[in-house]
Amino acid sequence: MVHPDVRRRGHFQALYDQAMDYCRKAGFTEILLNSPTASEAGRAFLRKQGARYAFTEHQMKWAGATLPAADPGLLRPATPEDVETQVRLDVEAFGTDEADARSMNRRMLQEPGTTTYMILHEGTAVGKIRVQRSGAEAWLYGFAVFPRFQGRGIGRRALETVVARLAAQGCAVFLEVEARNARALQLYTSVGFQVVQGQDYYYPGPVS
Repeated sequence: MVHPDVRRRGHFQALYDQAMDYCRKAGFTEILLNSPTASEAGRAFLRKQGARYAFTEHQMKWAGATLPAADPGLLRPATPEDVETQVRLDVEAFGTDEADARSMNRRMLQEPGTTTYMILHEGTAVGKIRVQRSGAEAWLYGFAVFPRFQGRGIGRRALETVVARLAAQGCAVFLEVEARNARALQLYTSVGFQVVQGQDYYYPGPVS
């Protein structure tokens, strides 16, 4: 972003051009740009760049709800030995490229303030959920359950357990979900989350 006092002088365009140049030199072939849904200035800038709309994500905040008692055997912190299971979850649940999923999950092991929990069913890891804390805020990411275990309430109980723990610690709990994912939206809303704002994502086209 650029300070309001010095906007409309080409500073952000220069920053954008430098970022794209970095992407070319780093060998990236595709990137995503995002802008708050309510930002007309953001949309105008992206249109100027010829960006193509990709999708919208809702940012949601837990507004409070009565949650069931936590299941003590449902979650455990992930270890380096869980990386391959996490990779399979990203591939099967999100359709992520395997190499990208492996790189991301290994990086998460070193991410400060981040804890990944494995979701257990009869002692076997069947899902995951990542918690990233910053001060009094906690964000949930990478929430996934293997498709063959979905529809049994396992993911819901895990989500409720994590949210209850964080709320008890005084955290404001947030997450992001794609606007077109009606099933996930219904789940999060039923657990007590409310939409607070949107983020629109765009493709700038191939980086060449």
